Amino acid sequence: AAVTHLLNAGKAEDAEEFLATVKYPSPLAYNQIARVYMAADSTIGDAEDMIKKAVELARAPNIDVKPPFLAEFEWKRQTDVVLGSILDTYGLIHQKTGQNASAITAHTESLHLLGKQALAEHYEHLVAALIDAGQLKNAYSFTSTAIAASQTNEYIMTEHKKLFDEVMKSTGETYEEALAKLQKRAEFARLERISV
Repeated sequence: AAVTHLLNAGKAEDAEEFLATVKYPSPLAYNQIARVYMAADSTIGDAEDMIKKAVELARAPNIDVKPPFLAEFEWKRQTDVVLGSILDTYGLIHQKTGQNASAITAHTESLHLLGKQALAEHYEHLVAALIDAGQLKNAYSFTSTAIAASQTNEYIMTEHKKLFDEVMKSTGETYEEALAKLQKRAEFARLERISV
């Protein structure tokens, strides 16, 4: 809460100094600071420093901060989601600094860790990095996965159509047929979530 308050007041450096005094700093707090620094080109180096700290902390979660009411598997799932969110920011920073290969690695791991909690924006970030790297088949695959998971936005849908035209036109299937199959899978996925 203190970090959020300081960041809202435009005091990112104060937030960073405050975190240095905390016994068990939250990796998500470092992630917040990294996102603020990422917004300006002049502080992108600071963003990279902050996100590295966030990843380091998230990869080795301190068991002392595990709430006693959480079972081990719940704690593991929670820490995986935290790391997945942080790796998304890590990937965005590396995309912005032209480190596309490490951005793709980070976004791929992020999606894996987030699992069913991955949102359209997480897919979008990976797809953008894959397109920048010329990996169009992989990009198409992830736009398809996003649609099947009911995690779409305008970017995902636009790129899915463009990528289909680019890499799938030789399959003999129309775009409408391919999309209908994915939308059917998405419908099943939504029903499965509701019935759990």
